[in-house]
Amino acid sequence: MSYIIDQWNKGNVAISGDAIGWKMEDGEFRPLMSDALEELFMESLINMRTVNATNNARIYFNHIAVQAYCDRQKQRTAEEIREERAEMLAAFGPGEEVTNVITGETITTDTPAKARGL
Repeated sequence: MSYIIDQWNKGNVAISGDAIGWKMEDGEFRPLMSDALEELFMESLINMRTVNATNNARIYFNHIAVQAYCDRQKQRTAEEIREERAEMLAAFGPGEEVTNVITGETITTDTPAKARGL
């Protein structure tokens, strides 16, 4: 038995309206991904109405999550930006152009001394 079917049978899949997903400890509802929906549908545990409602709920959830991430990125402190850039420098090396594919922010990694703010 697959993980999602096991969780369904245990009653661990939450229902919100016509959508299904995970209920997080903080109360947040996270709609299931399409592969989990497909498994449940193929086992005749859910119908197309549930599949469509969950897909729509996921689109909305993703939109809200990306917007919240972009808002948090705009509120980073100078220290958080320096730390992030130091991590990029360590990962990519100096002189590399790195783009955040969600926000569109592009930076060029600097020398280690500049990344530390020296």
